[in-house]
Formats: sequence, C-alpha cells, structure tokens
Amino acid sequence: MDERVFPAEDVSGGPPAVDVGVESVRDDLGLPARLRDVGGVERGDFSAVAAAILDDGLLGARPEGVSVDAESVEAVLEDAW
Repeated sequence: MDERVFPAEDVSGGPPAVDVGVESVRDDLGLPARLRDVGGVERGDFSAVAAAILDDGLLGARPEGVSVDAESVEAVLEDAW
C-alpha cells in the first residue's frame, strides 16, 4: 500500500488515520467538533431531524443491507452531541 494513502488503521494503535485526517481538516477550517457547538441545534430537535433524514430521497442510495430507522439516526445524533 502506498504510504501516502491513509491506511485503514493507524499502526500506533491510536484512532484510525482517516479520522485523524478528517479531524485535521475540520480543525483547519475552524468547524465545531460537537453537534452541541453548532448554532440552532438542540437535543429536543433530534426526533424532527431523524424524521427529515428518513424522508430524504437520498436515503434510498444507501448501500444494500444497511437499514436506517429513527432510533439509529437519533443514536448517531446523540453520539455527536
């Protein structure tokens, strides 16, 4: 594998190299790391956000075998909070 390409996992045992790359870009752009730091987003909005995601036509483009429901969307939002 070309070492210039992010490997699937950092050999040092740290976080996956892709995550480190995404975090670096996020930090360079000055973007928030947590959903709670994004203006206008409240925990009480999670069910409405999940409903909007489930209603989005692009959800049909997800990989075969990947299921999405309101509970799983809300769990992702909670993790990001």
